[in-house]
Amino acid sequence: MRATVFVTSLVATLPAIADTSVALGSSADTVQRLIVKRRAVTTVRGSAVIASGVRALSERAAVDLSLVRQMSGGAEVVMLPNAMTAAQAQTIAQRLLQDPSVEFAELDRWVRPFLIPNDVNYSAQWYLHDALSETAAANLPDAWDLAVGATPVVVAVVDTGLLAHADIDPARVLAGYDFVSDTFASNDGDGRDADPADPGDWVSADEANAHFGCGTAALNSSWHGTRVAGIIGASVNNGIGISGVNGSAKLLPVRVLGRCGGYMSDVLDGARWAAGVSDPYLPANPNPARVVNLSLGAETACTPLLQNAIDDVIAAGAVIVAAAGNTAAAASAVAPGNCSGVIAVAALDRSGNKAYYSSSGSTVALSAPGGAQYYLNQASGIFSVANTATAAPTPSPGGDTYEYVQGTSMSAPQVAGVASLMLALNPALTPTQIRQKLQATARAFPAGSNCTSATCGAGMLDAAVALQSVLNAVAPTADAGGDQAVLGSMMVALSAAGSAATTPASIAQYTWTQLSGPTVTLSNPNAVDASFIAPAQGGDLRFRLTVADDGGLTATDVVDLQVTAAAVSAVDADVSAGGDSRCFIATAAYGTPEVADVRWLRRFRDRYLLTNAVGRSFVEMYYRLSPAFADAIRPHPFLRQLVRVGLIPYVTLARRFSADSDSRR
Repeated sequence: MRATVFVTSLVATLPAIADTSVALGSSADTVQRLIVKRRAVTTVRGSAVIASGVRALSERAAVDLSLVRQMSGGAEVVMLPNAMTAAQAQTIAQRLLQDPSVEFAELDRWVRPFLIPNDVNYSAQWYLHDALSETAAANLPDAWDLAVGATPVVVAVVDTGLLAHADIDPARVLAGYDFVSDTFASNDGDGRDADPADPGDWVSADEANAHFGCGTAALNSSWHGTRVAGIIGASVNNGIGISGVNGSAKLLPVRVLGRCGGYMSDVLDGARWAAGVSDPYLPANPNPARVVNLSLGAETACTPLLQNAIDDVIAAGAVIVAAAGNTAAAASAVAPGNCSGVIAVAALDRSGNKAYYSSSGSTVALSAPGGAQYYLNQASGIFSVANTATAAPTPSPGGDTYEYVQGTSMSAPQVAGVASLMLALNPALTPTQIRQKLQATARAFPAGSNCTSATCGAGMLDAAVALQSVLNAVAPTADAGGDQAVLGSMMVALSAAGSAATTPASIAQYTWTQLSGPTVTLSNPNAVDASFIAPAQGGDLRFRLTVADDGGLTATDVVDLQVTAAAVSAVDADVSAGGDSRCFIATAAYGTPEVADVRWLRRFRDRYLLTNAVGRSFVEMYYRLSPAFADAIRPHPFLRQLVRVGLIPYVTLARRFSADSDSRR
């Protein structure tokens, strides 16, 4: 039962929101619910504590709020007193955020599938063909050869639900869940339940006008989730229909969308559940997915609440693939594809150009075929399973059919399918490694394409090369450079520039670790180049370099350094090291390291700065910044003269300290 709390006494001092009602079904960006997370909330459903908390929220918001439900991640969904514009709802959210006990208060956005409605045999699936015969194709034939016999991987289709179809093997369909909480959207007579079947999402013109999420036009059932599932996992080599990208995948249907779409809160709950995230408000999922496909979205920023949910899914080990959007505008404005860690996929037409409807930009990871149709069922679209019915489904096999459709909704499942093939070959791959490999192996856009890496991501999906990169068992080569003999108090550079991964892999991580010798502080220990100041007292030091490629393979190398203790005469170490005196501004200003003033400055460095942590830090920073300045003044006598004048107080100070030091010896 839904706990509902109404508050009749509101805070009169807060400004009222004038006319919060909007024309339902209009084109306005309409909001009906908020997602609120308090910093401390009980986990007992329907308790008086929860009711009291919602009452307090209502007083803070100055409007009547009612509790819809508690959701995953510790948040609560609350109903506004009526549908209102996004700006009006945001004003209420801002009021709630003034309460120090409220961590998040965000609009529960209405989410829509990213399909633009418009085998019978494998030949119709141009988007899966090899790259030689089809410019923009995902190059699956060779990938299938590589994946023969691999362990099946669970792929969650977080969408409108799934219909039975002869081309989707029921033995590979796992028990899913229906997370649609809005009874209008659910269209199955109830709210959440254990039946993720798609009852159809058709809507009449009257119904569309009566619900804020619909618009005004009548719509036929889209069978969106079934189409997406078919692209990912339709049976292969079964003598009928089409081929899925991964015909061995276990399909986990997670219903979060219904008529006209659904709430973002339901999407987040569904995604968490799909990945097996444990939460007291979610039923247990015995079959956590390794890949979660989200062919849906809403035009909104990736808010902290959304990012938290994405982080939870990735932390559970699941790869998240999302449609970049069909806005023909910036993908950075479409969630959840714009969230960090999500593999957002843009759509290509058959020639390798960005499809006319596809969102694009910096948040796109890579592109895959999405089709570009100009009339209904045009063969330039993406061919997948469907149902003949326009309203409630016709049972299989009588209702089974195939159609061409288009959209980034159709691009994302191709990437999700390839990701599942990669995990089938190597289950140890992390979501980050899957993303890196997909991008590193993406095929370049064809000459003349309107796509660039700035608009359509790293390139075009190439399944065969991606899988080959997973099978690449050749570890990278670690090269820590040659052994060195240095003087104490010198800045020493370590370089891993000679390290390399085997194509198409790339080095993803560098780690420098000191193994022996007097302890030093490494700068940039996780970069290609690291550095440290050699201990003044000398000694033998050893460092280990560990490199890891984007497939998780590692290699190590060691480098030894023999440090000679720094004597007073070692203030000229920069000279004896082969001309490094160029790095000193004083040397550049005087034109030679042999003048007395420069020697006094170096003596001050050795006897004072390098003997304490603060001084060593200053010297280290000076060594990094001084070369460019020294090079800039060296060719200009006037500038060198100015610097010499500016150094007079420092030379005087260095002489005084050094003289005092000598008198104490």
